[in-house]
Amino acid sequence: MLSPLHGPAVCKPGDLVEFVCQAQYPHWVVYVGDFQVVHLHRLEVVNSFLTDASQGRRGRIANQLYRYKPLSPAAVVRNALEQVGCKDRDLSWRNSECFAAWCRYGKREAPDDICGTPQAVEAGCLHALACPKRGAS
Repeated sequence: MLSPLHGPAVCKPGDLVEFVCQAQYPHWVVYVGDFQVVHLHRLEVVNSFLTDASQGRRGRIANQLYRYKPLSPAAVVRNALEQVGCKDRDLSWRNSECFAAWCRYGKREAPDDICGTPQAVEAGCLHALACPKRGAS
């Protein structure tokens, strides 16, 4: 596990980081570099400092949890940054893990092996459309 203070020293752009705390759902972010992460927070995709997104929780790099081949780190970062500012009805993701996994693997459908558990799928992790890219018509 990483502590919030040591995370930036070991994270590389494109990494998925999972923050955990007892009695709370895990929170997932995409590390984009320079201590910055992009994540789904309160129905909006936001860019935050890693330490702010962690909210004091311990974290781990979670790149190896899925069977899919990841996109290049540059593509993962681009996927995440292009969604910053999307919110409410523009969102296709119901939780931070689904968003982070979509950024890393480019999968628009989320079977239980990309969103973690069958419960995550039942909670609305399936999505058909991504938020439109900025500047797209």
